[in-house]
Amino acid sequence: VLMLNLMAQSDPCLAYSVLLHDIGKPATQTWCDEPDGSRRPRFNGHDKVGAEMADHILRRLKCSNDDRDCIVHCVARHMHFMNVGKMKKATLRRFVSSPHFERELALHRLDCLGCHGWLENWNLCREFLATLKNEPVLPPPLVRGKDLIEAGLTPGPLLGQWKDALLDQQLQDPKLTREDLLAWFVTQAEQQEAPPASGLPPTC
Repeated sequence: VLMLNLMAQSDPCLAYSVLLHDIGKPATQTWCDEPDGSRRPRFNGHDKVGAEMADHILRRLKCSNDDRDCIVHCVARHMHFMNVGKMKKATLRRFVSSPHFERELALHRLDCLGCHGWLENWNLCREFLATLKNEPVLPPPLVRGKDLIEAGLTPGPLLGQWKDALLDQQLQDPKLTREDLLAWFVTQAEQQEAPPASGLPPTC
């Protein structure tokens, strides 16, 4: 109710995200012993469980596919904001590139104001977006799938993993050229079968 009252204007998708973002907490509640002897509840995975529950609820309410996709996305990713201060630049660029990010950011702000009032991560995201206002959040990849196939990879999941890893490198250091990235790929591929893990946060 506090979060809904803090909404500046009517936005059904944001309102549903507010109502459903913590719906997975009862199903995931556990109790942990603290060093001071007290016990406190924890809700590990409530975002993932909540996203699944939200999807079922919104289907039952016959929400449109676009609205359901937006709301479920907001519920699934609302806990990622706690890590934005630790994200590499490439990871943060991927995070804010979500087509629903403005609503995700609005949900995070309401969540903070309705609870502890800390807006540090909200401000960090806004400031980061401001630095990207004159360029695409995610630029076109310099190395594409056909380049990797020509380099010896076969189409499949591994090719997609290498594409993600190469885009991470490109986002982390914009000075890298296509030739630099292909040389990095060759070196990495010779050393390991799979690419380094992508910094992209999971969607749920």
